Amino acid sequence: MAAALVPAGSQLGARARGTVSWLKLSSTAGLLIGLQAGIADAATLQSPTGGPVRALVIGADDYVAERHLKGAVADASDLAGALRKAGVSDLTVLLDRQATRQSVMGALQQMTANAKPGDLVFISFAGHGAQLPERTPGSNPDGMDEVFVLPGFESAGPGTAERIIDKELHALLQRLEQRGVFTLFVADTCHGGGLVRSVDERATDISYRQASILRIEADELQPINTPAEAMLDETNFEKLTFLGAVDKNSKAPEVRISGQPTLRGALSYAVARAIEGTAPALIEGGVVNRKRLFEYARQLVSQYSEQRQVITAEPLRSAALIEAPAFRLLAAAPAAGNALLPWKDVPVRIRFAGGPREAVALVTPVTTPFKIVGDREPAELIWDSRSGDVVSDTGSIIVLGAPERDLPGIVDRTRALSALQKLAEARPQTIVLQPNNAVHRNGESVAFEADGVRGRFVVVLNISGNGTVQMLFPRVGENDAFPKGTWRLPLTVSEPFGGDTVVAFVSEQPSPTLLDALHHLDGKKNPARVVELLEQEIKRAPGAKIGMVGLFTTP
Repeated sequence: MAAALVPAGSQLGARARGTVSWLKLSSTAGLLIGLQAGIADAATLQSPTGGPVRALVIGADDYVAERHLKGAVADASDLAGALRKAGVSDLTVLLDRQATRQSVMGALQQMTANAKPGDLVFISFAGHGAQLPERTPGSNPDGMDEVFVLPGFESAGPGTAERIIDKELHALLQRLEQRGVFTLFVADTCHGGGLVRSVDERATDISYRQASILRIEADELQPINTPAEAMLDETNFEKLTFLGAVDKNSKAPEVRISGQPTLRGALSYAVARAIEGTAPALIEGGVVNRKRLFEYARQLVSQYSEQRQVITAEPLRSAALIEAPAFRLLAAAPAAGNALLPWKDVPVRIRFAGGPREAVALVTPVTTPFKIVGDREPAELIWDSRSGDVVSDTGSIIVLGAPERDLPGIVDRTRALSALQKLAEARPQTIVLQPNNAVHRNGESVAFEADGVRGRFVVVLNISGNGTVQMLFPRVGENDAFPKGTWRLPLTVSEPFGGDTVVAFVSEQPSPTLLDALHHLDGKKNPARVVELLEQEIKRAPGAKIGMVGLFTTP
């Protein structure tokens, strides 16, 4: 079982009265789950004023002295492919050892020299980051510079120069700003060491984009910024749109995404989809503004990282800046009938963390098959057959003390959530857990909230750790599916503990048929049917949205 929640001041309806089982959003291991139809024709990317785009894309997995990453090169390749499809021809791509300080700074300085007023300069970096004592005293409140670590970096000698300090980038960005050039900067890296939630040690394949630099000896770096430029901060920029994987105190994990053969940076993946025009709701009158871009990236990153990652974005200091265009995207209308590729028969990969493997010999799959893999092979689920605990590949405990008979439901849930993620990718609905995404303990109060749903048809359900479906809104026996404002469900954590995923479906068009079908699923272990129903409904109401958010609990 997964965690149970008790609604504040009321009971949850029908079968699970007084309890809600809850589980993690499991990502997939290179699975061929995708959409059959997306944008009919390639989008055309332009600056906010219709000017051309110049791009520098950097991705580094192969480091000389740091732990190798697994998805940064894939991130860069994905972004570069999206940019090319969108008509960007002035494009420099630097992968692995191509990304030296000389090549990166040379490309940045060349773009700065060539860019004209009204152009858009796109810069992305996927790789390791770090924090080091500031080079210009007083330039950071905490005394630490944020550093982009290049593949050739070493902590002593000539390799110390293979890094770029954030102040150097600020200097170049200011020069672009002063010339009337727009900039979009995507930093899919991390500089700090904090975690939203602790990681279960049984998940051994976790990768973070944080370098392990403790100190530098015989430093040969010669920063290009002046002392005055080192004092620049986000308030100095109005034409810069910035997205960062996490804040400066947190770690950015590499995550599994359906259809991707390697781990990925969730932020790079989200931005690539935005550039492709995957989500038509992002575009209004040919414009993707900052607010919609930030919300889209934030929700996708949250879903794919199991809420372990919260992006940062700038500017946020005024409504005018937030509503300003990030870029123009002249895209065709989406092709009719976005449909999932076959997904039910893609096996879920399970690794044992201990105990006899014979425990699953007689377990029969229900909808989705599973495959037991070796100790060093990638897996979506880690099962400790001694305790019955099931852990996700990102280190979240999904179910505590699960008996063997629960395994088919856990497997079906894992694959169903992978499919729902793909459906939500093109039409995300923002839904959040308050007060935060930490692990919540017995008796704590939490609440789920979905904004922008007033007067719309809304159904919300939970898919628990063992695959049990539970209707949360409207509850069984109720039919009013039209919130009068922000939808909010306050709950109190209680046993059983683990993880859950709440799924919200929002549409302009009411669907009594969908509501009735979901009410009939209440209390049943049939998450695959949820996917089928929502996919059918999206074909009927193409403007509908899907949002997902997880809750993780412990005694």
